[in-house]
Amino acid sequence: MDYSLTYFLDLIFAFLLGAWIMDKVIFYQIRKTLEEAGVDFEDDEEDKVEVIKVKKCFVENINGLLYLYEHTTNNFIGQGKSLDELAILAKDQARVVGVSYNEEVLWFVDGEVRTTI
Repeated sequence: MDYSLTYFLDLIFAFLLGAWIMDKVIFYQIRKTLEEAGVDFEDDEEDKVEVIKVKKCFVENINGLLYLYEHTTNNFIGQGKSLDELAILAKDQARVVGVSYNEEVLWFVDGEVRTTI
């Protein structure tokens, strides 16, 4: 009677160990079958998509001066006489900034003004 708990725990351990091993064997068999069918499980660098965070801004033109504001909060970012000056100021805010100016969308990318990314 003293050994009944030990036998019971041994039985549970053996069952769990067997279930774990069968899980690994079945996983291996499924993966092998899929690889034979042509599924590629290798991580290719070229398939990864880079996520770029874009800050949204807008520009106001008042008396020949351009004012750059953050779109969601209307926070003032800077002012300049040209879009190139604003692009340099926006570089401190984010790498890529989407700007609404005169009903068109421009991009400030690394301090340069672009019409496309």
